[in-house]
Amino acid sequence: MKQQLFLALALALGGCSSLPSGAPTTGELFAASETAAPQIDYQVFEITEDVVRAAGGPINETFAGRFGGRGSPANVPVGIGDVLSVTIFESALGGLFTAPETSMGAGSKNVVMPQVVVDPSGFIRIPFAENIRAAGRSPREIERAIEERLKGRAIDPQVIVSLTTNRSAMVTVSGDVRQPNRFPIGIANERLLDVIAQAGGSVAPPHETMVKLVRGDRSATVNLKTIFEDPRENVFIRTGDTVLLQKEPRAVIVLGAASRNAELKFENDKMNLSTAIGQAGGLMDYRADPRGVFIFRWERPEVVRRLRPGWSDTQHGPRVPTIYKLDLKVANGYLLAQRFQMRNQDLLYVSNADATQLLKMFQLVGTALGNAGSAVGIAKVAGN
Repeated sequence: MKQQLFLALALALGGCSSLPSGAPTTGELFAASETAAPQIDYQVFEITEDVVRAAGGPINETFAGRFGGRGSPANVPVGIGDVLSVTIFESALGGLFTAPETSMGAGSKNVVMPQVVVDPSGFIRIPFAENIRAAGRSPREIERAIEERLKGRAIDPQVIVSLTTNRSAMVTVSGDVRQPNRFPIGIANERLLDVIAQAGGSVAPPHETMVKLVRGDRSATVNLKTIFEDPRENVFIRTGDTVLLQKEPRAVIVLGAASRNAELKFENDKMNLSTAIGQAGGLMDYRADPRGVFIFRWERPEVVRRLRPGWSDTQHGPRVPTIYKLDLKVANGYLLAQRFQMRNQDLLYVSNADATQLLKMFQLVGTALGNAGSAVGIAKVAGN
């Protein structure tokens, strides 16, 4: 009988060189990583206060930093193609532009010139003042230039110049907006949200919309919700700016010994590590290793250099394969998890605990003993 029992147990376990596992343990993961490190050349960092400050915060690309804060309203100059309205006043009747007073009534002391267009050479033509350079000047500067030309001809001339149609100071708004177009920058000196509103707004929710502002040879990209919440990011627009809105749903992937393996979409413009673990249902009580919470990320080289002085990239481009490890066995781990910000396409992996393997062995042994008992029972029946 004993020989039959041990034979059944051996048949149940002998065919397995190792126990099946849904996910590697922390030790197995590091053993595999040491083997693969020379080929992959990735970086591994324990999540500490320094790591949270260097890599666990939001990406430091901001309009305020890139373009010098909110800035100040631009003095938008008149440009080629703009249409101007010019009004000339004289202090007395009977001057160069005013009719003399007659018995029929008083004449007017001002004359409104027909609207003038700034020609391709940047000039406007005013009677008795000849050609006046307008392009590159403000309306006030054009007023003074006309008054100077009319001195000695008109009676104490005073000039008012206003911009009727703006055809030169334009900003382009395109991408995932309802009405992409080129819009003039008015005297109100519009900010970024103003021109986005003129384009009908974003077609996607703000936290799923990235805004790219291109100005000359500089550019930056910021989440639209951040611009709404931080007034410093709502910078003044400048002539020639291009604003591109793109829908970019962001998510992190959760694998391993978490209660739910899934793709977690950002419900806000930010998601910290503790929120990601919570949305995944937390760690599995009898399977997860709380010391083995990993974030796999393609990190920026400047962050790696900050964390590992002297490191130089020899084979990677703008992104470096990086692994961050968090230990939730220590109380500080939960505080670090609240401050460590996840990035789009991060992979959150929870490793198996070493005890999981032992539990699986006991389960297999129990199953094998049950199968052996059934075999013995069948043998007894057959013997009878």
